[in-house]
Amino acid sequence: MPGYRSADRALWSEDYQAYFLRRTYEVLRSATNVCGAFPFLYQDYPDLSKHVTSYWAGLNLKGIAGYNRERKQGYVALREIYGGME
Repeated sequence: MPGYRSADRALWSEDYQAYFLRRTYEVLRSATNVCGAFPFLYQDYPDLSKHVTSYWAGLNLKGIAGYNRERKQGYVALREIYGGME
């Protein structure tokens, strides 16, 4: 969730998303049969399948950027990953 930070990487926190992306990259990097990868979702977006509640607000929150394109920790993680590629 945009702005939700958690030192222990609680589920749905930006820190968990960044950890998950970094860990996924490590696993893919070690796989000999994988030649590339890309993030599934760039930006949060309105999702008609999600009921509007105080928790979800009708948005899919899995993007590396928020609905208004504010960068989340997942964006920072991918920038570091892609910036360090050979």
